[in-house]
Amino acid sequence: MKRTFLLTIIVLTLTSCLDIEEPSSSSTMTVKIGDLSFEMVQVKAGSFTMGAYDKLLADASIDEKPAHKVSLGTFYICKTEITAAVWNAVMNDDLPGGNGKFPAAGISYNRIDSFVQTISRQTGFAFSLPTEAQWEYAARGGANGINYLYSGSDNINYVAVHDTTMAFPVGKLSENSLGLVDMSGNVAEWCYDWYGKYPEDEQNMPWGPETGTARVVRGGSYLSPDKDCRVSARSYANPDSVSPTIGFRLVLYTAQ
Repeated sequence: MKRTFLLTIIVLTLTSCLDIEEPSSSSTMTVKIGDLSFEMVQVKAGSFTMGAYDKLLADASIDEKPAHKVSLGTFYICKTEITAAVWNAVMNDDLPGGNGKFPAAGISYNRIDSFVQTISRQTGFAFSLPTEAQWEYAARGGANGINYLYSGSDNINYVAVHDTTMAFPVGKLSENSLGLVDMSGNVAEWCYDWYGKYPEDEQNMPWGPETGTARVVRGGSYLSPDKDCRVSARSYANPDSVSPTIGFRLVLYTAQ
């Protein structure tokens, strides 16, 4: 069954050490966890062409086609990948890299689902992993995004940690037009969807296939060559698998 979240942004009084600042006129919001925090950026509703087209076709795999129109509602998405420090604070864990701002990685999709449930329960907000369509829409810069090869630029060195041996602390390179960083490179990112073929017809708020054996992974990682960091490049992994090259970021739905 497809999951649907309806969220009305309201003022909450929270008794735990984890709280959320209400979205401001700057269209961002901050999630606080004790002394830590992460920022979320509003992505306004709109339509875009999902998949490889124009210059993206040069290195495209068959699963990036056909390019097709997708319409999405408004949502918030993390400015950076969730860090190990944030993971440890929410999960009372000891994930490596927790003393700095390195991305949380080496975590299975199924375990991340527990993180999503925990942070949602603690805050009363309906967090989720992004759908594959939401991820690509945000990586491209939303409805008014430019058709760059990578998230924010045609020059991969401006926006992506790639073709190297280790991840960097989050947010070290340039932002895309929405203010998002590391959507190309650093660590690849789990998406909500089961992996499958693209449809040919127009889609409205798609959730991907109903069933499958692997979940979508997007963005490429620090180990990836240029072509695997393109905004349309797709990958996948078993939801029980772990890899030091795969992390995640969250989305938050709004009532708009």
